[in-house]
Formats: sequence, C-alpha cells, structure tokens
Amino acid sequence: MNLIDVITDSPYQTFTMITDKQERVDVTLRYFPRQQGWFMDLQYEPTSFYLSGLRLCTSDNLLSQWKKILPFGIRITTQENQEPYLVNSFSDGLSSFYLLNEGEI
Repeated sequence: MNLIDVITDSPYQTFTMITDKQERVDVTLRYFPRQQGWFMDLQYEPTSFYLSGLRLCTSDNLLSQWKKILPFGIRITTQENQEPYLVNSFSDGLSSFYLLNEGEI
C-alpha cells in the first residue's frame, strides 16, 4: 500500500501513479465546492481502461468492482470516517489516498 502524498488543495490536479509492475496510471482529481466532494478520472494505459467522474469516498478499495480488469486498487481513508469533503482534505492530512497492489486488493 503506497500513500499518494502529491495531492494539494488545488481544485484541479493531475498526477501519475506507477504500479508494482511499473505500469502507468494517470489520475485527474477535481474538487466541486457545490457538491462538497472530490471526483476522479483515471486512465490505465496497458488496457486502455478509462474511468470518468468517480466520487472519492471512504473505501477499502474504491475500484473493487473492476478487480477483474485492474491489477491495483485505491483506498481512501479519512479521520472520523467521513468523506473527503473539503478542498484541503488531502493536503491537510484529514484524508489519505493509497495505491493498493495486486496482493492487497
């Protein structure tokens, strides 16, 4: 389980994660103040898998419904077991974003 600590309080940001198999996962995060939430677009290069507009919520594996397609997962944890609803939820450490490897999903 790898903590992704590059998330800032910017309402729009992109970053790339590298899986244990050295495969690229491109992520775009958007924060929408009216919905008080973070939303994710994800592209997994080796399979051309693309996911758009998934709301980030507290989850052991946010991508569990795609476990037969994706060899990784994403875990979101929060203090007090709430959703990451503030623009600074990740940058202030209130919420954490983890990349899970194949054995952890």
